[in-house]
Amino acid sequence: MVSRARGRTASRDVIYRRGSRSMIIRASLGRRTFDVESPEGVFIEVQGMDFIFDFEDLDGAGIGLPETGDEVTFAPEGAKFETRYRALRVAGGGHYEFIDTESRQLRLHTKLVEVRP
Repeated sequence: MVSRARGRTASRDVIYRRGSRSMIIRASLGRRTFDVESPEGVFIEVQGMDFIFDFEDLDGAGIGLPETGDEVTFAPEGAKFETRYRALRVAGGGHYEFIDTESRQLRLHTKLVEVRP
């Protein structure tokens, strides 16, 4: 029930991509500040974008659980550009988490990798 209400009000179409496969899903947006570990083992504070969506959207398309490196692209409302984000593992956790007790909704942690006109 919560996902249906979210889907009608606060979500938008985004393009979810893994390699050469892509699909349009509905997602809500959230921001978060977290630490990312660099290859040298140093933690850096990063502000990222979280995408919240129904797991069924990916699973039903044969993609399954999100993987590090998956990408989400969308155009912010009213903007003349689009943004591309990449899933990344956050310190103390993974690159996604289920946000409900039934494991139906996911929060995907991402960082901005490109802005293009």
